[in-house]
Amino acid sequence: MWDFIPMLFMLTRVVVADIDCSQSPFSRCILPKLFQMIPDSKVEYDKICPELKNYVLCLKEYQDTCVTENKVIFDREEIYHSIYTLFSELCDEGTVLNAVVTENLRCFNRTFSSTRCFESTNEVVSSYDSSKVSTLEGESHYNSVQFQCLKDILDVGCVIEDISKNCGALAKVATLEFIHRSYFFEYSCSANDAKLISRRINNYEMSEDQLEFLTFVLHSIIEKEDILPTIPKFK
Repeated sequence: MWDFIPMLFMLTRVVVADIDCSQSPFSRCILPKLFQMIPDSKVEYDKICPELKNYVLCLKEYQDTCVTENKVIFDREEIYHSIYTLFSELCDEGTVLNAVVTENLRCFNRTFSSTRCFESTNEVVSSYDSSKVSTLEGESHYNSVQFQCLKDILDVGCVIEDISKNCGALAKVATLEFIHRSYFFEYSCSANDAKLISRRINNYEMSEDQLEFLTFVLHSIIEKEDILPTIPKFK
């Protein structure tokens, strides 16, 4: 599998030639179609899946090229390798992840198309006592970031349960592995975000299942405070 890395780097260089470090990598590197849709057919999945690896390689090359500009996306090699190998296993025939995902494409598609998770978590986030939000500019901004962190965690927890109900235990395990190895929560929430939400958790109206999942994720983020990835400050 790793023998293909040099070739993929060559392909990526065609896309990102003459990198402009003043430009955001997220506008420079081509967003994979799988970030926006899930195809029904394995043929289509196999066709677009390599975009995942090319995207990560593009971001890594941008970071390596713009190192003097302090444009950090993967602040540790292990984070980059974790995400790259995850995407490789999603695409490569013969891996467990590829088998589970491709066997459940229609179910994943149906689940994401019909879920009401995003609406229900909006209700939880909007239940926050706005009178407690400081009017100071810095703290108000921080609370907006905190809200997004909270919403991301609750969205994922809800979708995971929908996937479990609709697609089965293996699909749920594969989804959890994707979340873990992609550092999804760690890129969504800083340790300070997690600490703030933990302290204010009683200000939110949520179910016991939501509270249990939220508490677990927040504690996990706080415990890993010293090894969390840097959240990019540019878009």
